[in-house]
Amino acid sequence: MSALVVQPVWQPSTVRPARRRPASTQPARRGNLQLVGPGFVPRPAPSGAASSAVESASAAPRPAPVTRSRLRLTPLGRSLVASTALVLASGLAIGVGAAAGRAVSAAPSVDDVATVTVAAGENLWTVASAASAPGADVRELIAEIAAINELGTHELHAGQQLLVPTH
Repeated sequence: MSALVVQPVWQPSTVRPARRRPASTQPARRGNLQLVGPGFVPRPAPSGAASSAVESASAAPRPAPVTRSRLRLTPLGRSLVASTALVLASGLAIGVGAAAGRAVSAAPSVDDVATVTVAAGENLWTVASAASAPGADVRELIAEIAAINELGTHELHAGQQLLVPTH
């Protein structure tokens, strides 16, 4: 058996000439890059305004002023900011609710108070000593009665109804 080997025939390709750019009216600019070797020390460009070598050596080039652009958040960043704000608001609401709950629970409930009608000649001491437990400090109970009933003074009138805590 014989083998036949086929190889492509080389043909020159059609090369288009490079497109020429129109001549610019501006003078050619010098590039910003420069090849440097070891030990290179940059020197400022000579200026016509500098009259002495001391002035040109002391005039260091100033960096360009930094302009700050407005912060742009991505959608992921926006959702992160929104969720952080939501967590902080929830924590604040829970904290305020807990503080309000403690304030409400500190006040005596309806089950913890009894209504007492003041008789003629009674004062807060007699009402508090009648309602206090044996051996308890009557002065603390007087302060509680005054706070619950919002009494400005310790004067009582016959027939006045007071809420008295029952401990």
